[in-house]
Amino acid sequence: MNLLRLSFFLSVLGVSGCSAMSLTSGLVERARGIVDQSTALVGLGPNKLTQISLESSSSGRSSAIVIEIAFAYSDAAGAVVVGASESLWFSESKGYCASYASELDVLRIELPAGYSASILDLPENSRTATQISAFIRGVGKADLLLSSRAKLSIVDGALSLEELPSEGFIPGPKINTNIGAITKC
Repeated sequence: MNLLRLSFFLSVLGVSGCSAMSLTSGLVERARGIVDQSTALVGLGPNKLTQISLESSSSGRSSAIVIEIAFAYSDAAGAVVVGASESLWFSESKGYCASYASELDVLRIELPAGYSASILDLPENSRTATQISAFIRGVGKADLLLSSRAKLSIVDGALSLEELPSEGFIPGPKINTNIGAITKC
């Protein structure tokens, strides 16, 4: 009889132990999500992008370079941004904007050959974006998610991505050259 009681007690303890474990892990995951959202709201989001600098060479181009920078805020929109090639993006971007209107911000810049620009005025929720990509028509695509101060250079049809030094390391006056970035969606 004591053996029966002991086995019953151990089985109840085992079931409640598993339930307590799953409840605890669920609470931990929820707390992690709340912390992530809170840090994003105060500017410490999943990305650290604060500036995008663009530079193009004048060689061999008679027209402006079209650049679209996509900020995705959901997993579905992020999958579209990550999965799209440069050519697919430009052929389907209007549809993406319509389908993911509340989950996607797109900035469009038309940069004349031989010019440079610096964009400091990013979309309001840009720090909460889970994916950020720059699509350059006829050149390629760059992932900006891990950058904090990205510099995209287009020279002779080739794209390069560099990280600019922190503003603290730039001597002299800071130059602000925000130019006509159009919010596409």
